Amino acid sequence: MLSAETLREALSTSRFIEKVIYLPSTTSTNRVAREAADQGAGEGTLIIAGHQTAGRGRLGRTWWSPPGKDLLFSLILRPSLSATRTFRLLVVCSLAVADAIRQETGLEASIKWPNDILIKGRKIAGILSEMGLAGERLKHVIVGMGINVNSDPSGHPEIGDTATSLRRELGKKHPRLPLLTVILELIARYYQRLGEGDFRSLKQSWDARSAITGRHVRAASMGCITEGLAESIDDDGLLTLLDTAGGRRQIVSADVSLLVL
Repeated sequence: MLSAETLREALSTSRFIEKVIYLPSTTSTNRVAREAADQGAGEGTLIIAGHQTAGRGRLGRTWWSPPGKDLLFSLILRPSLSATRTFRLLVVCSLAVADAIRQETGLEASIKWPNDILIKGRKIAGILSEMGLAGERLKHVIVGMGINVNSDPSGHPEIGDTATSLRRELGKKHPRLPLLTVILELIARYYQRLGEGDFRSLKQSWDARSAITGRHVRAASMGCITEGLAESIDDDGLLTLLDTAGGRRQIVSADVSLLVL
């Protein structure tokens, strides 16, 4: 069971996690983290919930998770980055989640641009980042993560065919706390490498886990749908798509689905 006591004990030796706030239930950990960051909470502040009543995904979607089953948390970061380079934090965090899942379970996880983690083509985790700005200066970034651990999305009518969980893949329950500690350890390690200027090797590892590079996809963005070959994702998070007419398009953000040809 996750609790304030078990979390603080497990993370007591972490040099990265400065403070742990555990909430049995809250509307959204990103909202709580944003309020804490605005009040001066330091980098490495972790807000984790047993349940979210208004959890959010990208594009205004609701993040479904039953109470006490999954990992739902947000992390406050205060990086020395320009606001245009916050995609690098998504690289750090999504790579950490994918690597932690493999390390803890043996399951191979891939990363679907811009912010989903997949196992066997089904979504197991999502990441939502939000910036805090003072003029053009980046004050903080809130990175929220939802990881399906012991829930069973197969029984949910809206996501049963597109989502999965560790329990569904492994056929048994999986402890949440060890997975959380490994994710946070890897985030700390990769974040340090980013701060030391080692983004190149992180991006290479991230590219190697890409679920869409070299695949035919459909990208929906602002009411426009483009189909084509996903050629690459650059260091700022722009997707280069070779469309069906042979033209190259750069896409800032989109809802991407794989096409079976």
